[in-house]
Amino acid sequence: MPHKTIARLAGLGFIGKNNLLVTEDYGCGFCMCTVLTDAPIQVEKYPLISSRCGSCHICKRICPAKAIHGNEWTLSSGRENLIDVFKCSCPLKCMVNCPWTLKYAGVME
Repeated sequence: MPHKTIARLAGLGFIGKNNLLVTEDYGCGFCMCTVLTDAPIQVEKYPLISSRCGSCHICKRICPAKAIHGNEWTLSSGRENLIDVFKCSCPLKCMVNCPWTLKYAGVME
């Protein structure tokens, strides 16, 4: 299941420059899972949230493998535009240093 795509379509967050889903409440410091069911559910449409990374390049700068390119995610770009997944060797470093995650952790206001 493409968790990030489903979460983004559900209006939960945006794809950051580190290729992780970033939410306003938790940054990128959380895990997602999927529950498959045939139970009837109400479907709602949410507005898509554009990237809010702006001029921030902390994840690119902090990445020891230099795997993060520092580009904004767009609908037409693939993950190759954001990150070289074959170079990525320390994925938690970009996650814990993201300002959105630090805000959730109470480190930044």
